[in-house]
Amino acid sequence: MPVFRATVWTLTAMAEDMEGDAGIRRRVIEYVTESAKTFEAAVRDNYSTAPDTRIWFGPISEKSAQRPFKFNTP
Repeated sequence: MPVFRATVWTLTAMAEDMEGDAGIRRRVIEYVTESAKTFEAAVRDNYSTAPDTRIWFGPISEKSAQRPFKFNTP
C-alpha cells in the first residue's frame, strides 16, 4: 500500500477563543492508506476532537510503496 503525506493545520474553537490565529497547530502526517481520499478521511477522523475544529490540508502526496513488515520469530 502507498504511504501518503501532507501538512495539516488544525484550530480548535477553544484555542481560537483563547489565542486567536496563534492557536493554529501544524503537523506533517504520514499514513499508509489506499488513496488520498482515505488519507484525508483518516486525518479528519483522528484530529477532529470537536465538530467545530477547523482542519486545513496542504498538498497530499504519495511518498512511496510500503514494504510489508516482517517479525523476527525464534
